[in-house]
Amino acid sequence: MVYNFINDDEIKYTEEVRKYVDGAILPSLSMGYDLDTAREQSNLVLLRTLLENADLRSQVVNKIVEYGIQFSMLSYKNTLSDNLRQQVFMKRIYSFLDYNQISLLVKMFMQKIALEENQKHSR
Repeated sequence: MVYNFINDDEIKYTEEVRKYVDGAILPSLSMGYDLDTAREQSNLVLLRTLLENADLRSQVVNKIVEYGIQFSMLSYKNTLSDNLRQQVFMKRIYSFLDYNQISLLVKMFMQKIALEENQKHSR
């Protein structure tokens, strides 16, 4: 996906976001939610599925990274210095992709991947 970063920012930022998302998936799905045991149970099923299938986990991480970067590009200011530009952009990523959001995105993307697989097999 083309994000219109300058210099080597795309590689650097994408890798940093990927590391963050990959590290945040497991805790985000393990979190407890007050009075929402159905969501907790659903998240634990998703967690087990991702732990058993590294390829699926990689697909989900990549989709979340793309989604997070796409919706955080408004905070990317190419007029700022390198360090400040990265600081502003990554702060936006971390606030947008909090644990709650990541758990919701995991569910959404896993459903989309399953739907795509079903459509492939039904042809």
